[in-house]
Amino acid sequence: MVQMTMTKRTKEAKKNAGVAVMAMKLAKDKDDMQWKKANKFKKLFVAAKKAVLLKYGVRAKQEWMKKQNTSTAPEKKSDKK
Repeated sequence: MVQMTMTKRTKEAKKNAGVAVMAMKLAKDKDDMQWKKANKFKKLFVAAKKAVLLKYGVRAKQEWMKKQNTSTAPEKKSDKK
């Protein structure tokens, strides 16, 4: 699953994400119990999200398209002086 965001991460946020990735890699290499637990719950979260998308995906796409169409209309400015 690929997630894209439109917000720029700060240098601190990038550092924290890198540290978290490295910590998870080290825990995986050591076959740590906490890593197993985190991995299990991540798989459960992904499965739950997939179920929600199956149930509400079509309606969500329709609402998204409606918002895209209404928000992209250019606003008219009146030149009242």
